[in-house]
This record gives sequence, structure tokens and C-alpha cells, in this order.
Amino acid sequence: MEYLEHVYTRVQEAKGAPRVWMEGRILERAGFNPGVRYERTIDAQNRFIELRICDTGNLVVSERKSKNMPIIEINNRAIAPVTDGAEELRIDAAQNVIRISVESLTRKQREREERFHSEIAEGRITKGTVCSGIGMSTLALSDAFTVSGLIAQQKWVVDREGKYNQIAWDNNPAVTDATTIFTASLEQIEPELLGPVSVLNASLPCTGFSVSGRSKNKIAHPEEHATDATAVFGFMKIVEGVNPSIIVSENVKPAQTSATYTLIKSYLYVLGYNVFEVNLDNEQSGCFQKRPRYWFVAVSKGLGSIDLNNVPKFAREYGELRELMDDVPADSPAWSQNQYLKDKAIRDKEAGKYFQRNLINESTTEFGTINRTYARKQSTPPMWQREDGMERLLTANEIARSMACPESLVDGCSQTRAIEGLGQGVDMNQCRGIGLAIVRDIIRGTGNVIAEAVTDVASVAADALGGLVQPANNIPETGDENASVGQLSMFS
Repeated sequence: MEYLEHVYTRVQEAKGAPRVWMEGRILERAGFNPGVRYERTIDAQNRFIELRICDTGNLVVSERKSKNMPIIEINNRAIAPVTDGAEELRIDAAQNVIRISVESLTRKQREREERFHSEIAEGRITKGTVCSGIGMSTLALSDAFTVSGLIAQQKWVVDREGKYNQIAWDNNPAVTDATTIFTASLEQIEPELLGPVSVLNASLPCTGFSVSGRSKNKIAHPEEHATDATAVFGFMKIVEGVNPSIIVSENVKPAQTSATYTLIKSYLYVLGYNVFEVNLDNEQSGCFQKRPRYWFVAVSKGLGSIDLNNVPKFAREYGELRELMDDVPADSPAWSQNQYLKDKAIRDKEAGKYFQRNLINESTTEFGTINRTYARKQSTPPMWQREDGMERLLTANEIARSMACPESLVDGCSQTRAIEGLGQGVDMNQCRGIGLAIVRDIIRGTGNVIAEAVTDVASVAADALGGLVQPANNIPETGDENASVGQLSMFS
């Protein structure tokens, strides 16, 4: 059918029923002139109304005599199943035919929310991850959903680095035989290859947003980054294509006020999402490494809201550095005087530079962010120093422990590769906390979460969380301020 015109219009209400009003040009072009007879079909199942000109039609096009133009008004409770609370409609006009349907944004909102409710009713939830790296956020969200009694199905992961996809495939229990792996940039991805998911999580490249990244790349704004700035376009293309019900996003704190994220949040609102934001640190996660991050959760408007001011907290697993350290022999080549770094620190101080070395020891109670280039021995990242002045970098396993990451996630990797993967990953308890909040505020709100005992599933999740989440059937509500996540296993 060759359409002559498309009009997007708001649904009105009159006499307690939906009202659709058309007049003038769109009717004239389709042949719906004053006095023309037509019939009306209401297809509630496929959600459209069709007007078709025919000699035997029981309806007649009216005329607004003051303007000498045709008018059609539909004010009928029978069309309520088509409009079904929609705010916007699309009117498509062809010769002798006019079709009225819910506009695409509203239709897509309905589709994703219906899919979400259907999955939860079946005790499962589908996930997809972009910029997945070795899959730390992928696993963390799966942990939170699994420990809550859901089957977390990782449908696909996307990362532009094949080496990280290989690690995820080898070691990540969330990445299974049923997971499709894409090695591509976000700009390259064809969304139709991905398939719909209920939860999409993303950690867009942070290099352009971080202060150090902008300094290193000599750019004033993240949007100037040579390779990462355009990832936002690929990301939004994927969002529109896979139509997730919930989006979980993580980045460095400066991203929150960037032009890129301002546009992302504004466009998500247009697409039918409400966006909730929070900045988290190890005060919430209980992790040894301080890794402050900006998170937002975008929730399809019909699914309710989420309280990110009350993300569940995790108890500290390690009090002092000695508790998470590997046994590295005193004569290991890992130890070094690092005299050039000591000399550089003196020169920086004399030059008025504010770089300071971050030397730690067995009594240290927390340390700063480990970045992906940590293995290169830089001036400012944390470095263990013995009493005799000898120093060493933290091992990959030590870094993993400091981020609540299972050491198994970097099994078989070189120290350099493992540190790269961890250094651009997430504080996993921050992500687990976000996942638990989603279950508490969004999934439980559906009334469909399985309330039966799922001790075996919870036991598996408890192992994945390193014992932080205990498998138990009787647990406090997350709203209980005296309850730590160490006490939470599922929501009943």
C-alpha cells in the first residue's frame, strides 16, 4: 500500500472514552470528502483501527462548514483496547484507506514491558552486555538475579577486543554455550543480529570522560576523543534495536555531567524510560579498592521506579591489606627498588607537580583505583612497599579480591592481560547491589517472582559471590537498615 501521508497525534478523551479527531488535508488526500460513506474496523488483537471507503459503509464523513473541510471524530469505548492508555497515535493515509495505530515508541514500550512480565512469570530474565570486557558486570548482574531465584540468561556480549571475549568464554560462568559473542565496536554492530533482551548493561569507554584520560589525550571534552566519542551512537542504535526493559550503565563520575550522557538520558526519556542515577564507592560495596563510579538505571516507564539511594550494602570482607595478599617470596623478582620512580617523585615535587606516590603496606585499609595500564609501573597507582624499601605491584589475584571479583575469572591469563581486564572492569559489589535493587523494586513489583524455596540455586550464587550472600529462605527486607547484603539471598 502506498501511503500519502502520516500524522502523529495525541489521544484525547471525551465522555469517558478515547477520542480521535481528524480534519482537512489528510482526509481529502485519502478521498474522505464530506458525504463519502465508509466502514470502520477495530482490530483489538493487532491494535489498529481501519477506515475504508465503500458505497455500503454505515458511516459518513462530516463537514466543518465554517472551514469547508471534512472531519472525522471517533469517540467510542470500543477503541479503548487499541489505544489502551497510549498517549500518541499514528495515522497512515492511503487512497480510500486510513489506518490508525499506536505510534512506534508506545508500541515498543508495550512490547518490552510485556516481554519482561512474561519472562519474570517464567522465573527467568534475559540479558545482554555491550563493552563487556572480561564480563565483570555481566557476571555481577547474573549473581544478583540468580541469588534472587531467577534464571539469568546471557543472550549475547559485545566487545571490540577479542582477547577479552576469549577470557570471558574461558572463565566466565555467565557466558554459556547459549551466549552469542560479538567482537566488534558498537558502531559496527547490526542490532538485528543481537535480538531483544530484558536487561542491557553497558560500560561505555571511559578514557574520554576521566580527568587523566582527557589529559593524556590532550582533549578538553570527552566528545573529542579520537576513537571512543562515537560509541554513543552505536549504543543508542543498539538500545533502539534490542528494546530492553531495563538499562544498567556504569562509568567514571565525570561522565554524569558530560554532554554525551546528558543526551543519552534525554533521548532515553523520549524512548519511554525513566532514568535513575547514583554515585557509588566502596562504602556501599565493602570492597578494598576505592573505585568511585557513576551508575544510572533506565527503567521502562510502565515498570515503576527504583530507589538508588538505598542500594544494598555489602559487608567488608578484608580489614587490612595483609588479609588479601598473596605469599610473594622476599627474593621474588616482583620486588624492586624502583629507584627511578623514587627519583621521579622528587623531581615532580620540586617542579610543583601534584603527583604523589601511593605506597601501601600490610596495615593499609583501602587503596585507590587500579587502572588497565597498572602493569607498566606508574607513579601514582598503589604499590606495596616493604620496610626495607623494596616495592612491588599487586598481583592480578590481589586486585581481583579488592574488587569482589572471583579469581577464577582471570585464571590462565598472564599478569598483564589479567590486570588489563580487571583494570577496566567494575567493582562487582556495586553492580551486584544495583542488581539486587532491581529485583527489590522492579521485579518484585510485578508480583510474579517465584516465592518458592530455591536453596540449590541460591547455593550456587553464594559460591559465585564468595560467601557474601548466604543461601537462606528467611531473610530481612532490603529496606531494613540493619540488614547487610551478607544476609540477603532471595526476596520472598
